[in-house]
Amino acid sequence: SPSFHTPIILLQSRNALQTPAGICYCIQEKFSILAPDRPIVAIVGKDAVLPCQLSPKINALNMTIRWLKTKSGNTVHTYRQGSNENNKQDPLYQGRTELFGNELVNGNVSLRLKNIQLLDEGLYMCSVDSNIWYEDAKVSVVVGATGSNPLIYMDGYEGKTIRLGCKSFGWYPKPEVMWTDGNRNNLTSVSEAIEKQEDGLFDVNSQTLVRKESNHKLTCIVHSYSIQKKQDSSLLISGDFFPSTSPWLVAFFVPVVFIAVAILIIVIYWRNIKKKLTAKIVLAYIEISEIQTEREAILKKFVWGEYELALKFEKMCSYSGWRKIRKYQITRKTLSRNADVTLDPNTAHPWLIMSEDLKTVTNGDVLQDLPESPMRFELFVSVLASEGFISGRHYWEVDIQDQTDWELGVVKESVNRKQEIVVSPETGFWAICLTDRNLYKALTSPRTLISMSTKPKRVGMYLDYEEGKLSFYNVHEKSVLYNFNAVKFTEKIFPFF
Repeated sequence: SPSFHTPIILLQSRNALQTPAGICYCIQEKFSILAPDRPIVAIVGKDAVLPCQLSPKINALNMTIRWLKTKSGNTVHTYRQGSNENNKQDPLYQGRTELFGNELVNGNVSLRLKNIQLLDEGLYMCSVDSNIWYEDAKVSVVVGATGSNPLIYMDGYEGKTIRLGCKSFGWYPKPEVMWTDGNRNNLTSVSEAIEKQEDGLFDVNSQTLVRKESNHKLTCIVHSYSIQKKQDSSLLISGDFFPSTSPWLVAFFVPVVFIAVAILIIVIYWRNIKKKLTAKIVLAYIEISEIQTEREAILKKFVWGEYELALKFEKMCSYSGWRKIRKYQITRKTLSRNADVTLDPNTAHPWLIMSEDLKTVTNGDVLQDLPESPMRFELFVSVLASEGFISGRHYWEVDIQDQTDWELGVVKESVNRKQEIVVSPETGFWAICLTDRNLYKALTSPRTLISMSTKPKRVGMYLDYEEGKLSFYNVHEKSVLYNFNAVKFTEKIFPFF
């Protein structure tokens, strides 16, 4: 069973009852929640337990237990008074979560998360509601993957040394590679390549040089310090593998020298014969060769000129297309750097903190006591812009700088703001996001991973309402991040953050 450490306690105001006479009767079912104060390490493909324990160990069978992903506010698992209610569960977690049913009577509300994936990494919230008392706590999950045993291979000779390579596949997060000899002395890597694959895992390839004078037992160690996992392989090299001068090598080169001398004599003899050929034949041969060389040079110059012209034309078209997009930021109905962009505080989730000028929003640590509003998001952590669109073309930009998690896009005005939401075009959202520091996704169903070489500092969004198109751009790189095409907008839509 999971272990627990320092409790994280967040109290609500429903902790006591008071009679009309002013006498307070404290509820006997008060409890706190114990959760680990260190991140839970989960391995890709295996199961993990997110610990959460009531203190004292009271019966939780008739309580409401909810697990959420704090950043997105999406539901991971819901249990309400004796049964699981996962009809609003995030599709990412469907079929992969369960509570310990037999342990609920002891106050154990821990969550088992099956078949761990990279996207499972992040901060989770465990909340328990008994109708007269409420508590919640946060559990951090760090996802890792242990790669394959290193494969040591011989890549070739360099002078009097042997170049050895070491490959290992399927690590997360990015691992480190170290070479040691038989005396456990560290060896220097002459080259190292760590590549991220489409599934988000890392492959490593490191090479080192070994001399004959050094210890011939080599060990390659691949280590992931964040999840405390390592794999290693060793190789013992015989001295016979190293380059050296031997008697059989001398015996081999002696006849080779004689053969070379014979060839030289034949070449000299042939040259003397060649001089006796008629001058016309020689001149004709030279002239044909010169014509052929000149023809190839002209052809090469023509082809390269064609290529340069095509390349310049492509760049001009690309830049022209970018300027065509940017020109819409001067229209009156545009949210852009030059417009007075403000956020609507009546729509903001209580976790969000906005600046006085309503142009900056950050994620707070506690829920704020905000006035009731039918426009406010209660479970989905988001805020809308104060201005929406029902027609036309619009362009605006958002500074994200070094933020590690964000969601940007547009949403229809009629979206349900009082219930849990799975962000997708089917629910009225068209958006992209960054999660877990370096995973960019389009929030489609299923999710679409976005590959990019440069981390964007500013994201531009171009909306063509009539054409049903929403495009996202890396402003500084002038490159397209993602396009939503053929969208049928039927009502007013708002930018959301």
